[in-house]
Amino acid sequence: MNRLATLAIALVATLTVEAQTPGARNSHVLVSAGAGNGVLLFGGATNSSPRIVDTVWRWNGAAWQPLATDGPHSRSLPAAALDSRRGVVVLYGGNGSGSATRYGDTWEWDGQRWTERNVRTPGARDHHAMAFDEARGKVVMFGGLVGTTLARDTWTWDGTTWTFADSTTGPVAVGHHAMAYDSRRQRIVMYGGAPASGPRLSDTWEWDGVKWERIATVGGPGPRSHHRMAYDAQRGEVVLFGGGDTTSTDTWTYDGRTWTRHSVAGPSPRWSSAMAYDSDRKRVILFGGSQNARPYAALGDTWEWDGERWSRKQ
Repeated sequence: MNRLATLAIALVATLTVEAQTPGARNSHVLVSAGAGNGVLLFGGATNSSPRIVDTVWRWNGAAWQPLATDGPHSRSLPAAALDSRRGVVVLYGGNGSGSATRYGDTWEWDGQRWTERNVRTPGARDHHAMAFDEARGKVVMFGGLVGTTLARDTWTWDGTTWTFADSTTGPVAVGHHAMAYDSRRQRIVMYGGAPASGPRLSDTWEWDGVKWERIATVGGPGPRSHHRMAYDAQRGEVVLFGGGDTTSTDTWTYDGRTWTRHSVAGPSPRWSSAMAYDSDRKRVILFGGSQNARPYAALGDTWEWDGERWSRKQ
């Protein structure tokens, strides 16, 4: 075999491998996909073509698999959650990659295809967060950027209708916060975020299905935004990692009263990564984000948290 043919084979092999990885990105979503389905990744902002974020990817613990490209297109900063009662992933809003168009649409992924729901919505927004309240069968959304103003409104989605739920008991108007549903205590936990002015927030809030309550916790991760959280159902605790500052390589867990810092090696400092719980393998999965040091390049690495340590998978 001549040198040219060898190089061609090597190039094809390289492209094949690259085609089976989601690619470096930040401001994407990672969501549990239910029993037997691993976790799903969608959207984000990239260092290269914005079109690569149109693909839904599935992580099965060993490899990433592309599933579909026929749904929402070219957007970062959406929010998503698995409606485990109806067996669909709900995605809402986001910001157009390369266009700055802010979306207010509702999409659902049933495991095979996307469907846009033609319903009245809370309006176009990004920088928001969502979690599924299993006990009450509703997706809960809070905050985000609406127009040029941060919101402090709470909305719920039951599969048919978006309902305005609350705008008085919760945190101040905020974006880049994080939310996760604690199934053991049947509460949604929200932490931190960036308000319209002043320092990043360091408060813990919980949603009981009716109202928000600020929790007086023992310890805490401190002021931060652009971090991510996921609920570890095997161990009954919320896991938090990262954030938009130069020191957030720390991993924290929350049991409903106490925040505990875990002094372990793990992913590099980063902001706007994505995390979700793999219910089959009992692991929290983290993918990508952007490094905190300039030039803030997007990352494309895959990590798993087993309750004690992080391990890099790709």
